[in-house]
Formats: sequence, structure tokens, C-alpha cells
Amino acid sequence: MLLFLGWLGFNGGNEYQVSESVPRIFLSTVFGAAIGGLTACIASWWYYGKPSSTLIINGLLAGLVAITASCNIITLQSVFFISTIGALISMYLTSLLVKLEIDDVVGAVPVHLGPGLWGTMAVAIFAEPSLWDGELDRWSLFKSQCTGIISCGLYAFCMSYFLLRLINNYYPLRVSKNTELEGLNVAEFNFENSMIELAREIHKQEQENNFNNNLKVDMNSETGSIALAYNKVVSKLNRKISDLNILKEKLTKQAAVDSLTRLYNRRYFDDQFKKQYRLAYRLQQPISVIMIDIDYFKNYNDRYGHQMGDECLKRVAAVLSRSLSRPSDFAVRYGGEEFTIVLPNTDIGGVTVVAELIQAEVEERKIQHGGSRISEHLTLSLGVAWTIPIMSSNESKLLSCADEALYEAKNQGRNRVVYHFFKPLAEAISV
Repeated sequence: MLLFLGWLGFNGGNEYQVSESVPRIFLSTVFGAAIGGLTACIASWWYYGKPSSTLIINGLLAGLVAITASCNIITLQSVFFISTIGALISMYLTSLLVKLEIDDVVGAVPVHLGPGLWGTMAVAIFAEPSLWDGELDRWSLFKSQCTGIISCGLYAFCMSYFLLRLINNYYPLRVSKNTELEGLNVAEFNFENSMIELAREIHKQEQENNFNNNLKVDMNSETGSIALAYNKVVSKLNRKISDLNILKEKLTKQAAVDSLTRLYNRRYFDDQFKKQYRLAYRLQQPISVIMIDIDYFKNYNDRYGHQMGDECLKRVAAVLSRSLSRPSDFAVRYGGEEFTIVLPNTDIGGVTVVAELIQAEVEERKIQHGGSRISEHLTLSLGVAWTIPIMSSNESKLLSCADEALYEAKNQGRNRVVYHFFKPLAEAISV
């Protein structure tokens, strides 16, 4: 209201006296504002499906701006066209700035610049000759108005640019990036409200990467419902993440376990054996490997079928699992009917106990094996190798040593344990 009254005083005051033109100026000003607002109302309703209060206010102001330059020398019919076009220009520039993502907080470009340029040029188009006492024709007046627009624009831009650049060299005009993110109301005026506090809490959670604690909920504030909804979403998201982590752990375990025997698989062995060997090297502790083969297992499959063969593998795997008493020990289905056991911090005495226990446990079960050439029951051949590592890269050679011992056990008639001591090369390397 104050702005509108001020505009009436500005337009009417340009006469510098109370004359017969003042009522016409007041009427043109009021009518121009009304037409601008009405045009914006109808256009926004048609384009967006409902009237926009922001666009209506800007349209009203655009009508005032467009009519100001010619309010004393035009008729009401001309006021209608000038204000209508001014309001439409304002709406177009508003949508253009949004599309280009250019920030214009007070709407200076769509309200003042666009309608102002149009209103200045409209003087030459709509001015009534009877009210215009100049000597120029319309075309000359139009060129004069355009010259004024260009000269004033260049002067205002250049002077403002150089003055602001000069000031900026000594006193930076732009605030810091953190202040922009926080907002000038907070950074410069210490203005606080529930929305700012909520944003600060969410930002703190993001910085700490900790979303386990709920935000404070004050249902008496404007952010209470937002905080409550946020807590529900984050809580549900945390549960989903927890479920995914459990599923990931389950899948990781499944990927490391043989589906038939439930022992670890070759992939797990390749990773863990290397780690245990290097740990033994750093600690200078013994490490032992047992390679196990079921004697004449192909004949067992041929005689009893693959389903019985699978059951046989599972029974042997159960014996191997029960023979291990420490968390660091692990048994692996190495491939087919071959198994491998790794015993960290175990010397020849300890590995002998485990190997003989496995062989005795299998014999006690008296698993029928009509295809064996050495016994009525299932038997095992075991190759054992142990060492105290002096080289971090020799785990594969220790495994080869155990494999050679297993080969020797088979050549000696099977159903036995053969022991090898692996002595690495003397050149030690650091881990």
C-alpha cells in the first residue's frame, strides 16, 4: 500500500504543480496497476491452472513501471495495452530466470528492467499528439527513446561495475561460501528459527556420517512434523541397511563355503593360507599343512553312485571339522575328493596328533567301500608338511611339499600318513 501511494506521488509529482494533468496521471497510474495485476492473474490461471499471488503482485508492479514514462500523455485505451504487455513481459522474464537458474530475489529484472524498457519505448508508440507538445515525429521520438535506453544502460552498468570492482579490491562485497550456505540471516544477523536449527542438525549428521540418533521433535514448532517424518524415514533406511549388511555377510560366507561339505572352499583357502603363512613368518612360529585324499574314491562313486559318494564326502568332512579345536585352524575341500587342513602355530608333534586322529576317526566309522583294493572300509591317504617360515612368499612351496608327501603316501600303498619337513631357501625377505 505504501509503495502504491508513493507511486501516485512520484508520477503526479513530476508535474511540479497541481494542474489539469494530475487527475489523468493518477487515473492512468491506478488503472495501469489494476490492468497489470488482472493480466497476471488471468495469464497465470490459464498457464498454471490456478492464479499465482506472486505473479499477480509482480504484474501489478510491472503495470506501474510500464505506465510511468507515459502516464501524462496517453489515454486509458493506451494504458490498457501498455500495462497488459508489461505484465506479460514480467511473467515471461520470471519463468526465463527460473529456467536459466539465475537468482533474482527481489524480481528486479522481471518487474523493473523488462517492463521499464517496454514502457520507455511505448512513449513514442502510444503518446497522444494533443497531449504531447514536442516537435519530434513518432519515429524520431522512438529513436530518441532507444538512444536514451542504451546510453543510460551503458552508463549505469559501466559505472556500477567499475565502482563495485574498485570497492571489492579493498573490501570484499561477496560473503564466504560457508556464509552463503548458512544464510545471511544466520551469519550476519544471528537470526534463529526452528527450520534453521533442523537444517543444522541434519547437516551435523551428514558431517559425522552418523544417522543412528533421531532428531529432536517439537510438535509445537513448524518443523515438528518434518523432523518426525525424517526420523521415520532414516529409521526405516537404517533397518534396510542393517538387513543388507546381514545379507552381505551371509552371501560372503556362502561364497567362501563349499555347498556340499560345508567346509571352506578353494577361494577361501587361497586367501587365508597366504595370510596365515605370512603371520607365521612375522611371528616366527611353525605352520603345518595336511593334504588328504580318499583312497579309490572314483571306484566308490562307480560302485555306489554319486549320491552315496556325496554322502561319503560329507561324513569325511564332518570328521575333519571335529578334529580341529582352535579358531585359527581350518579345513578346506580342495577339489573333488581332496581336502586340506591348515594348522597355524603347530609343529610336527601337533600335526601328527591331528593326522592320526583323522585317520583313526574314519576307520572307526567303518564306511563300506567295496571298490577299495586295500580294505573293506573307507581309508584315507595323508600328506603332511610343516615349517617355520623364513620367506614370506613360500606358502605355495609348503603346499607343494604337502602334495609330494600325499603322492608318496599313495605310492607306498595308501591308507597311511607321510611327513615332510619343508626347509625354505635361506634368503629371507621382509613382509
